[in-house]
Amino acid sequence: MTNGYDRKLVEILQAKEDRALRQKELLNRYSSALISFALNIPGPDKDTSIYRKVHEEGMKALKREIIEQAGDILHEEINYRAAGQEGFLCVKMDAAVMKAITVKIEEEHPMGRLFDMDVINTAGIPVGRMDVGHRERKCLLCDEKAVVCSRSKRHPLNELLQKIHELIEKHNFLIR
Repeated sequence: MTNGYDRKLVEILQAKEDRALRQKELLNRYSSALISFALNIPGPDKDTSIYRKVHEEGMKALKREIIEQAGDILHEEINYRAAGQEGFLCVKMDAAVMKAITVKIEEEHPMGRLFDMDVINTAGIPVGRMDVGHRERKCLLCDEKAVVCSRSKRHPLNELLQKIHELIEKHNFLIR
């Protein structure tokens, strides 16, 4: 018998698999580079009204930057899943330019630390931060690479969530 927590984890894993399939479908349909945007929220509770507002702010910033850089948005989609909000933008623009835009937003937007903006080129290959001359992201709580802390589960979930909520509260003017 599974408990509620186990069911939630299964739902999150399924949602992530569905996200990967949707990415492939969109790449094939639009023959353009793709931005897949989710939030960096650890733990099982990824779909709350506050997180939806943070994601909405990120989508607004992303679309604004793409339009300013003369990108042509061919398709926009937002889904609400157990793995959290997911936004997809198919954009007629060079994937490296798109990645530079997403890194700028992740680094400069007040909520950018919570944004996870992946860029996938027309061949289905992810474009990384280092591909456009940037370093890997740092952990929210320490100076280690975020991926190292995440994989090793170095920090307790409650400490990570407390830091996330402090960041959101600090910039509450954005999500009213």
